[in-house]
Amino acid sequence: MGEVRSEVLLRNFVSVGAARKGYIKLSDIESVKLDMVVDTGAVMVLLPQDIVEKLDLEISGKVVV
Repeated sequence: MGEVRSEVLLRNFVSVGAARKGYIKLSDIESVKLDMVVDTGAVMVLLPQDIVEKLDLEISGKVVV
C-alpha cells in the first residue's frame, strides 16, 4: 500500500474564535501550510515543536508515541 499525503492548512483555533468575535483581524490568525502524511485511522495529530510554537498552540497534555 502507498503513502497518502496532503497539503493541509493548520490554524490556531483560539485565534479563529477571537477573529469571529472581532477581537483580532483575520490576517492576524496564526497559520501554516504543510505537506503531511495522512493516516486515515488516526485520532490525534503529531506536530513538530517549531510548528506548535509558530501557531502559538497551548499544550493540553503530552503523549509518548
